[in-house]
Amino acid sequence: MNMIARMYITMLPTIIGGPLNMLFVKTPLYKKFKSPIDRGLVLSDGRRLFGENKTVIGMFSMAFFCMTVQCIYGLIFSIADISSMNDLYNIHANTVLFNCFAGFLFGLSYMIFELPNSFLKRRCGVDSGSATAQNGIRRYIFFLTDQFDSIIGVILVLKILSGISWKEYFIYVLLGGITHLLVNIILKITKVRKTL
Repeated sequence: MNMIARMYITMLPTIIGGPLNMLFVKTPLYKKFKSPIDRGLVLSDGRRLFGENKTVIGMFSMAFFCMTVQCIYGLIFSIADISSMNDLYNIHANTVLFNCFAGFLFGLSYMIFELPNSFLKRRCGVDSGSATAQNGIRRYIFFLTDQFDSIIGVILVLKILSGISWKEYFIYVLLGGITHLLVNIILKITKVRKTL
């Protein structure tokens, strides 16, 4: 139980950063500067490389929100003198510079690790944001990859920065995927997100 609590304590800034970014992408500012990462590139199969929803501003806004929350979080931990409860501070000091760096990497890796899944979905003819519209086994495969793709990248950054074991890495990924699903359900219920 202590390990699960520590994992949630460690990853809370990224858990908060995701929904903040989803709220941001609904703003006029996001829509004004929205530019797809693939620049509209269509491959020989007649489909986009990544799709309309993977944008440059979305990638950097996720990094910005994770970085900002991580810095605030680190400050709270420093004031309360509870940094030992956070795996991120296993081998690094809880400083503003380190929190900026770590938070930025968490947000950026979150978005980068979604790109291979988006690429595969476009190749299979799945439009942006509509994986659940598929039939059969593909529906479940895409549903699962949507929950775990970004988490794999975020926890890989955590492993590199904190030195957690591979066993802890896989437990983090499992816990992160389940949490991602629960957060997405809440966002869908509150109409921040259109699909799961």
